[in-house]
Amino acid sequence: MSCVLPKNPREAKSAASDQHAALYCELADGLHAMAQPLTIVRGALCALTLNQDVPSASQRYLEMSSVQLDRLCDLMSSLRSLLETTQFNANCATIELWELISPILEDLDAALRKSGVQIAPANPEQSAIHAIADPARTEQALRAALNTAISVASRGDIILLDVQPRDGFVDLTIRNRNPHGKSLGSSDRLSLSLVRANVQSQQGIYECVEDPLCISLKLPLQDADEMSTGVTSQYSPVEQLN
Repeated sequence: MSCVLPKNPREAKSAASDQHAALYCELADGLHAMAQPLTIVRGALCALTLNQDVPSASQRYLEMSSVQLDRLCDLMSSLRSLLETTQFNANCATIELWELISPILEDLDAALRKSGVQIAPANPEQSAIHAIADPARTEQALRAALNTAISVASRGDIILLDVQPRDGFVDLTIRNRNPHGKSLGSSDRLSLSLVRANVQSQQGIYECVEDPLCISLKLPLQDADEMSTGVTSQYSPVEQLN
């Protein structure tokens, strides 16, 4: 059996990219297929935990199993989102960041009450700031970053959210004002990988300091000329890897 070798390095790189894209697609499909039966099991466990006739000892294990299954489903969802980010282009347009941030903070209200953690904007009276970004990817990155900050925080901690224009970028910084030196777990690191992939796919810059936790998401700032022309752009996943 013979094989055809690429004629030059450019063709070799293109062939490798095609192989990676196909593999990522197959992995994403596999994760989606695995999620379907897990969803059924997840619902069954939730129903069992609500059953008042279950003995207290069994109830404890049911609740532990339910929590771990929720964690597994979240991990699979993050992994699938990470794979999708590497497959498809970012669709960037003009977005006003506080219009994106406010609904996210409202959605996190229940989780914040449960954990006893607060999220506070560093500059609550700040005026509108526009960036060139993919709204869906920016929202996904922000949610993952904030959830990670909540997961490693302790009751009574305050997480500061700062949004500042700096050197051609909008810098969204998430940091714990009262650090306790909690280490990141495997699920936290996967979430941060998703944050990094989403930011870099938009030609942004991702930075993270673990102890004390400080996450920085820098997205291209839109200047006045770009705002007047309504600039939109599309970034390839291949560009983010080069």
